Formats: sequence, structure tokens, C-alpha cells
Amino acid sequence: MSNSNWTTVIALYGAVVATASLGLAVLAYRAGGPRLKPSTWLRPATEEKPAELTIRVANHGRAEGTVNRIYLSVPGPYSIPLSYPDTLKGPELPCRVSGHASTQWTVEANWLLEEVRRNGWPHQVRAVIVLPAGKQVWESIRRYTNLLSG
Repeated sequence: MSNSNWTTVIALYGAVVATASLGLAVLAYRAGGPRLKPSTWLRPATEEKPAELTIRVANHGRAEGTVNRIYLSVPGPYSIPLSYPDTLKGPELPCRVSGHASTQWTVEANWLLEEVRRNGWPHQVRAVIVLPAGKQVWESIRRYTNLLSG
């Protein structure tokens, strides 16, 4: 093999390795930021406590993330505002969530069910969290918590 062929082979090998390294660096960078994901579920009433809707925010990324506001949405163009500490119990907002950690808030389920019935809204709710700069993250559309099932 001539020197020019070896130079071409080495250059191609270097280009492939560099492209693969760039791809891995981009994936590592994307995984390094905060990735906040809300979820909701109903905690049934006990003798000591009434039923509550629990809103959990998990940070699946490595970096710390901030939750500025939380509200609930129902099917259709409706939303249920939650104010801290009146209807939303838990850490004060805005709240920092460390990487690979989670935090949670609760809403009294009877109050929420009354709001839903009073307004004629569907009985399914999902959590929406508002991040800095107004970005919103919510549960999967298929993942609603049914208030009547709790």
C-alpha cells in the first residue's frame, strides 16, 4: 500500500472516530441538564388524614432544576390554579430540585373534587409544572389521575 493510501485510511478512521466522539459528547451534554417530570396519584383517606392528590416532580437529569409554579389541567381548555400555601402543600415555590432527586406537593382531594364538580370539568387531572422562562412540562396525555377512583 502506498503512503497516500495509508494517509487516506488514517484520515477516514480519524473522521469516523471524531464523528462518534462528537455524537457521544452531544448525548452526554443533553443528559447532563435537568430533566423534570411530574406525576400525580391519589392517596386514599386514612383515619388521620383526608384523601390527597400527590404531585411528584422527579429530576432525571444530573443538573439542578427549578419549579416556578404548579397547576392542574383537565381535558379540554381548563386549568386549576394552585397557590402555595393555600391549596398546595409542600416545599415553597419556586423550588430547586437536585439532580437525580424528587420532591412532592399535595392538594386536598375533597377541595379539588368540589372545584371540578362546581365547574363541570371532567374528573381527570394531570400536573403541569412551569419552569424558568415559562417552559411547561406535564404528564403524558394518557396519564391522567381520575378523581373518582381515589
